[in-house]
Amino acid sequence: ERVRSLQDQNMKLQEALRLSEDQLSASQRQQKLLTSNLHEIEAKTTALQADNVRLASDFSKLQERLATTRAETDDIRRSGHLKESLIAEKDARIMDLLRQVEGVRGAISTKQAEVA
Repeated sequence: ERVRSLQDQNMKLQEALRLSEDQLSASQRQQKLLTSNLHEIEAKTTALQADNVRLASDFSKLQERLATTRAETDDIRRSGHLKESLIAEKDARIMDLLRQVEGVRGAISTKQAEVA
């Protein structure tokens, strides 16, 4: 009777060990998948950060060009020596630069949303 009881206990312990090993294996697979996902997210985050730096630089350059164009337009208006067509051309350039600035702003917002 004692031997039989010990054999039953042994079988139960072996089954518990198999279940624990299966759980460990499943946990290790899940950890590998999570690690892979983490590396992928880190790579995408790095790429997005690089895009953000580039977009910020582009935005800054566009703002400088816009300021320069506005200053030139103000000078033209003040001087009164150039024709209205030149002023209209400068105004069109300002509008174009404003559209570009808005485009870069939109791209920055999109990238920031992707990073978030």
